[in-house]
Amino acid sequence: MPVKPNAACTTCRSRKVACDRRKPKCGFCISNQFECEYAATRRPGVRAGYISKLDRRLVELEQRVHMLEGRNAQDSAPRCGSPTPVISESDIALPRGIFPPGQEIVHQQSNGSALGSSSASAEGETASSHSARFDPLSYPVLSELCAIWFKRYHPWFPILHQPSLIASLQQLKSSKDLDQYLAIKAICAVTLVDYESPLVSLDERSHWSVSLRDSICCQALKQVSLQSLQALLILSNMDYGEGRFEQFWNSIALCKRISSQLGCGTLVKKQVEQLSSSASVPPRLHPLSTTIIDREERIRAYWISEMLDSMSTVDVDWDTGASPPIPNGILPCSDSLWAFPEHIINVWSFGQFRYSSAFSLCIILSTNELWFVHGFLQKTWDLNNTNDRIQWQTEAQKIDERLTAWREEFVAAVYRLINAEFAEEERAEMDPNIVLTNCVLDVAVILLFQRMSTIPREIDPSTEPWQYATNRCIYACDNMVFKVRQMTDEELAVSNPHLVFCFFTVARFYIVYAKTVSADVPSGVRSMAYALLCSGKRWPLALKYENVIRTAISEHRSLISESSLPSRFFDLRYSTLNIKDDLRACQ
Repeated sequence: MPVKPNAACTTCRSRKVACDRRKPKCGFCISNQFECEYAATRRPGVRAGYISKLDRRLVELEQRVHMLEGRNAQDSAPRCGSPTPVISESDIALPRGIFPPGQEIVHQQSNGSALGSSSASAEGETASSHSARFDPLSYPVLSELCAIWFKRYHPWFPILHQPSLIASLQQLKSSKDLDQYLAIKAICAVTLVDYESPLVSLDERSHWSVSLRDSICCQALKQVSLQSLQALLILSNMDYGEGRFEQFWNSIALCKRISSQLGCGTLVKKQVEQLSSSASVPPRLHPLSTTIIDREERIRAYWISEMLDSMSTVDVDWDTGASPPIPNGILPCSDSLWAFPEHIINVWSFGQFRYSSAFSLCIILSTNELWFVHGFLQKTWDLNNTNDRIQWQTEAQKIDERLTAWREEFVAAVYRLINAEFAEEERAEMDPNIVLTNCVLDVAVILLFQRMSTIPREIDPSTEPWQYATNRCIYACDNMVFKVRQMTDEELAVSNPHLVFCFFTVARFYIVYAKTVSADVPSGVRSMAYALLCSGKRWPLALKYENVIRTAISEHRSLISESSLPSRFFDLRYSTLNIKDDLRACQ
């Protein structure tokens, strides 16, 4: 076999087509009778992307320095047995009610005495002293929490511009006015559980996180701003990851309303080039952005609101009011460009490429292709009626063909994207948004067909399954298992919370299918259960779903009537969201 070079040939690179990289001539050049040449493997000068890597490394080192400064400051605080530190309200600006009961910061009275009970036990004094010395909104802690966000969450939730946020954090160091930085407070609320400190326990950090979230939501309701929109979108990850679906949907509905008032949809749909001009389509309550970063953040906020709304409701059978596809909307810029400072982005031209990033691919799937799945699943069908059954099968196949065609386009786009953006990176195909797009696409196929795929005789002995639907569901399940098995435990632990639903959907179908045909539990079920276990390190919803799957595995040979799980779990005519209350009752 000829050895394949690491880069595409010059002809394929110039024409932006996929290159099979064969030597002496690639397949494209042979079929089109072109000259095929490969650039030298070693090129003089600095490698592409090297400067940006140095910039990112410099930012990481600066954040580590701030973290060490904060820890040194905390270590120099009085230890147990020393007088309780007295902190005035002017020293730190914290919203009321964010501290756990009984652990409020001690305030100084006019006579110099400290408020608090003097009869507390030594153990209580120690915990109170530690809690008083830990300030989640202090600059050193915020710096470390922001570093956690950009390392673990930003790769699959890239709505913030990292250089601009770091600059805002520097301003916050001197002003200490957090009211203008709701997005930073939201980052604090989400990442506090990831922050490890000897001064405060996980339960205390979780309490702070919930209190901060409630405070931010109340503050965001009082203003219409990009900061409010970004903060609510960031907090929505907590709601979904903890299984609070109704609260999540309410937050997304509010985000879509704020996005509309800010003119984000107008910017995306009308492609407004003059950023200071007023829009002609109501509602317009605020002026458009005046900087390229503000403009791009509005575009990203709009798309991620629509994407979350579509992905989270694809399983429902009621009218969600999902927005119709936007054929020529402005998509986010590339990930590599988004990492640069504003003065570099200013000289770049936006909107030139349809598939500029993995994030854009996920947006296109969620807002364009899933719209047809939504419309199909929300229709009312009498599958016992022959005419309805035939029409159902016809429409399902048409949508499946559309998804299959888009999958081929997606694979080609990923190949081009890796060649253009990540040619020198290992495991580039495991980009979080590429993985999410793969999994959501597979789940869309399962949800499209599972209603007529396989039903245990104990549930309904009269219904005959449609073998084509069963085969398509099995293919989608196997495809996702193959992808998820390539993910490391660390990648699963910091994955998008919406992957939890994908893992559970695949595991549920496998279990029902195996019970229908009286087969052993497929190995893919255990792979999905393990993926849920790893994701459960961050998202409680994953642990709840993992418990359901483990129970189903242990009771696989039992009758459905004897199972501790609700019978509707084994009836694929009911969606996962239809049975969420039943599952909650059995946990």
